[in-house]
Amino acid sequence: MRHPVRSILLGAVTAAVLVGAAATPVSAAEVLYDTVSPASSYRAPEEGADYAAYPLAAISINVAAGQRTYVSGVLAFASSTVGSIVDTSVQCKNGTNDAGKVVHGENIGTNYEPSAAISGRLLATSATSGTLVCTLYAYAHSLATAATRFSITSGHIEVGSRSVPGGVQAASTQQLASVGSPVWTPRIVGTESLPGHSNLWRAPAGSTSLNVFADQSITACKTSGDSVYGCPSGTTGSSSAVHTTLYATQFTSTGGVCRTSTYAVSRIVTTTLHHDVFYHNIPTVPVLASGGCVPVFSIYLKIEVSSGQDAVANDAAPTGEMGVLFVLPT
Repeated sequence: MRHPVRSILLGAVTAAVLVGAAATPVSAAEVLYDTVSPASSYRAPEEGADYAAYPLAAISINVAAGQRTYVSGVLAFASSTVGSIVDTSVQCKNGTNDAGKVVHGENIGTNYEPSAAISGRLLATSATSGTLVCTLYAYAHSLATAATRFSITSGHIEVGSRSVPGGVQAASTQQLASVGSPVWTPRIVGTESLPGHSNLWRAPAGSTSLNVFADQSITACKTSGDSVYGCPSGTTGSSSAVHTTLYATQFTSTGGVCRTSTYAVSRIVTTTLHHDVFYHNIPTVPVLASGGCVPVFSIYLKIEVSSGQDAVANDAAPTGEMGVLFVLPT
């Protein structure tokens, strides 16, 4: 498992309980948590069939109208068969309304990677008072003409039980990055302007710190068959060297830079692997009030390709956004 997810003890899927969660941006007594039983009997349908959908865990909480809630889910997949594309999706409903959903996927199997831990994180927004229900799904499809099998070795979903006042989220747009031509997505867009800058975001009054997340699915362009992602045809190569950086810059009242916080990830995405997920978190971005600093920020993810194939920042699939950036003020 290449991604830094917290280890858990496994058991049967149970009703959500209050537990501690050191990696979660709320206090220990405010986290609802549900686990997934390990199993090796999951089927990925053959090429041409619909994706298989497996709802694995769910949490329900009472919410007020306009409440924003931190939600996170992770599934650890494994496969010793030819190959499957597997997705982790977290989907939240507020009554009949969508409150937010994300999805990320990777290829696993003997021709790809034997295992992968895939997370989905978001800031769910409830339009009305009532109930928020968040469900953790696995989706899968064979990468061969025949159906394949895969295992889920662990997993959980966790939901913060209190609101995150002033929280904000943005989704990515599909953009193509190439050597020398980076892209900037997702980006928090606000209404503030300072000399030389516009569309900046103002932190809520009284904020002293920001917890900033950005998770982005990246696709390395193959030599053919990737036009759906906007990839150019006729390219050659077997990998893309991708570098992503999450930026959170606070400004002074005159438009100067007060402070910049960053989180960078570099990885080689092969055309065989095809899809990969880049996770970012700056847990403490101070909101400074001295030296002319004002609580106004530029927050975005920059995606660069240093060598190899072009790479695509994915946008949305029917099962959720494939790139989100969100901010939790405290």
